[in-house]
Amino acid sequence: MTRNSVVSTLAVCLVAVACSPGASDSTAASTTSDVSTSLTTREISTATSTSLTSAPSTPASLQSTTTTTPGLECLGIGWIASLELPPGSGSVTFVSDGVLFVATLNAENSARCLAELPERLATQRFVWRPAGDQILFEDGTILGEEGVVRDQQEDSAAGAEAFWTRPTGTSTVEVRSEVITKVSVDGSTISTFTPLLSHESAAYHPDGTTFAVAGFDGNDQGVFIAANDGSDVRVLAFADIGLRFPEMAFTADARWLVFIADHNNDEFSHGFHLHSTSVEPFKMDDGTLAVGAGSEFGMTTHLESDDLVNMLSLAPGGSGAGDVPNGLAVARGECGPNRRALFLPDMNTSQDAVVLADRPSYPVGFIGIGFKGADNRLVADIVIATSEDGCTGPFEFSLVTLDLAEFTMIETTIAVGQNAAIQSTPPPVAFTLAGVTIDPFA
Repeated sequence: MTRNSVVSTLAVCLVAVACSPGASDSTAASTTSDVSTSLTTREISTATSTSLTSAPSTPASLQSTTTTTPGLECLGIGWIASLELPPGSGSVTFVSDGVLFVATLNAENSARCLAELPERLATQRFVWRPAGDQILFEDGTILGEEGVVRDQQEDSAAGAEAFWTRPTGTSTVEVRSEVITKVSVDGSTISTFTPLLSHESAAYHPDGTTFAVAGFDGNDQGVFIAANDGSDVRVLAFADIGLRFPEMAFTADARWLVFIADHNNDEFSHGFHLHSTSVEPFKMDDGTLAVGAGSEFGMTTHLESDDLVNMLSLAPGGSGAGDVPNGLAVARGECGPNRRALFLPDMNTSQDAVVLADRPSYPVGFIGIGFKGADNRLVADIVIATSEDGCTGPFEFSLVTLDLAEFTMIETTIAVGQNAAIQSTPPPVAFTLAGVTIDPFA
């Protein structure tokens, strides 16, 4: 980048009360109630992987098999009020036939029922609160153990994606070009702020004191850091005129800011890039902490693509101990037959982007990255969604276990449903940007 161009009805399942998938039993018709007996696995080798800049390709050794949907027996456990997961790991939840399930992905591979959803919510994308006890839907509705915590937001902007504040999610945030709106969980408090003249995307720092926002402040285009009330806006990185940042996120451990850059309207390059830059404060000669100029040398380009890149997903446990984040996934390609879910390996390896499925797909999110098995291999567990066009359902949700040494995969079908999300517990955050000097770079 250069300096000059930069209340609906909700039937919640209570403990010991069975939750039925509803009138339609199509999902489970051909399966048994024992989920583990109907899980389908595929062995996938990625010895021939796709190039970072080429169109998605199918590895020569990919084995295509017919999948079946696990039987979704509701065990009547009710809403999960608190996470029973170690920090940095996650569990996949999905909607099938209007019922919200959690796939435990343990030795039994069971899917447990959480709640029946109103029809208007059953097809909406959703995201779990960082605290792991509530769900935010596209229209602004929030559901929890007690039912509807906040009803749909009538003034929610079409196409604007809302997200939770950090570290626990006391409010939701919606970014529009002209304003950023923050609404408390119960809807009682609404605040708006305009840190920039126009806004493209934003992401809360994991400690909740600051957030990153991309856009134009009247003088400069780029990425900015602001206090969590929209004040104290400072430039982090200058961008080329016409360059846009449609998605960004901090890694869970707060070491990196990861963002998608749309270069199609700038004067220097075209296509989509996936970048990361270090936002871990470093100590200056005078003893103060700073972020910025030193980060320019730590800025990494993980992916360059002529096709659309979106659906950025980061590992819930942070980003590893190396000098670049190692838990990144995206979708590449417009909705259609060539759309693919990709995993981006650590740039210190010679491995190119890994195609996670040989069919239209996007990454739902990471269950985690860690060492597994008798030989203690480092693997990434990633949930993907596949469908006819990779954008609209019904989707087949699968768990892809990717060996990060050999880059081979085992894919296990979880279920068929409308939408899915990862419920996870974030790790402790050791870094903050509050009070840290921001030294901008181009």
